[in-house]
Formats: sequence, structure tokens, C-alpha cells
Amino acid sequence: MSWVADRKLWVTADGERVVEDGDPDARILLCVPGQTVPDDVATRYGLGKAAKGRKKPARDKAVKPARDKGGGG
Repeated sequence: MSWVADRKLWVTADGERVVEDGDPDARILLCVPGQTVPDDVATRYGLGKAAKGRKKPARDKAVKPARDKGGGG
């Protein structure tokens, strides 16, 4: 099942974000009101119900090395 747009949405130049109409970062028109957006696109950008099954990116859990606090001298 696809997602139906309820407003005009744009993609940023880097293709990483979807922004509202009028946003200064808007570059590529993604959809207009009433247009069907395929599930894979809706999921990629976190739109509508298609985003519910999407996993959030894993956080980097690497431990940063401790800094040397020695007196040096």
C-alpha cells in the first residue's frame, strides 16, 4: 500500500531530507497533494504509515579512548 501526499513536499539537494514547500533547502519536487508515493520512497523519508516499520539507524556505541591526564614532567 502506498502513501498519499496531503501537501507538497520537496527533497533537499543531497537527497537526505524531505522538506515542506517554501523551505530554502527544497530542490527536487517529491510530491503534490493527492499524489501517491511508493512505499519504498515513503519509508526512506519517514512519511506516513510506511515509516512505522522502519528501524531507526543504530547509534555508534563505540567507547571513546580516555585522554592522557598525566602530569608529563
